Amino acid sequence: MNAADQLFQIAREYVDAAFDIADRYLESTECQEFVVSLYEVDIAVVVPSGFEESATLADAFCSADPNALVSWRLVVIDSSAGYEPPRRRWSPALNQPTGQLRLSDESIRIAIDPIVQVVWVMDRLRKCVLAFVPSLLEIPRWWLATPLRLGMSWIADVLDSEFVHGAAVGRDGKGIVLAGPSGVGKSTLSLKLSLAGWEFLSDDFFLMKETTARAIYRRAKLNSDSLSALRCQPLPTFVESETPTKSIIDVWTHDEVAHTAQLNIQAIAFPSLAPFSGLQPVDRARAFTELGPATLAGLQGGSLRSFSRLAQIINSCSLYRFGVIGALDEISGALEAVRVA
Repeated sequence: MNAADQLFQIAREYVDAAFDIADRYLESTECQEFVVSLYEVDIAVVVPSGFEESATLADAFCSADPNALVSWRLVVIDSSAGYEPPRRRWSPALNQPTGQLRLSDESIRIAIDPIVQVVWVMDRLRKCVLAFVPSLLEIPRWWLATPLRLGMSWIADVLDSEFVHGAAVGRDGKGIVLAGPSGVGKSTLSLKLSLAGWEFLSDDFFLMKETTARAIYRRAKLNSDSLSALRCQPLPTFVESETPTKSIIDVWTHDEVAHTAQLNIQAIAFPSLAPFSGLQPVDRARAFTELGPATLAGLQGGSLRSFSRLAQIINSCSLYRFGVIGALDEISGALEAVRVA
């Protein structure tokens, strides 16, 4: 048996042990379910009952038919209740740099989130993903803006679709992605445009299949001063204690913010903190270096198929860069022109 086969055998035993723990957890813990829809598949997300954090988690997602015939399950396990994941039997170095254990056979997947220490386990045959959370009571508030996205992205990968890091806005079913690293103004601009007549789909991560973007999360995360300027009061329970200048709002509960669940993407625009001087074309290689790293870093490296999907998205869109400092009506007019082109 070669080294790759040995690692897979060890990983297979780890996955089986993790599901044994999950079975005991579900037998002894009162849980509740809610349904999340990823295009043609519906996922039953199982969370422990009785936690405010469990309700907060459920409220993060766009609504789906609670009576849908689910194909997958995603089980959230509160490890602080005595149900810790199995101990690794391989070198932690094999999880570097992204946290995912790279296996030749992707029927199973394992990852350890290096920031919040959530341990992820997927078994494709069982059609189930496990998320061992160190403590639901101590999970960072910012994690609840786009929660469970790694496990969701694994299921999306099976469906040949991709979670993409970016804001998305549009009108009449046609949209534009605002992409780039954190801090360049994507969230603020997407909400400003939504207050000015555009429809909001996402400010952080959304699901993309071919040229169609679909909203998964209801929330937006942005600087509190930006939130005040947008006339939307922050929800006090969602103000992050770790970074008090950041706030999370449930966009779908604010009547003044128009929103939509799905858009056909026409263009990708890359904002920067510079004066607005029109939209400048971007070549496809530059676009990939802007969209790819931000997306793949947020998904702990993604999969090899992520690269081809992102390339397909880029090849199907018009590409621009622009500065966000300037008159909103000028920016909106320029984006509207490429949206309908």
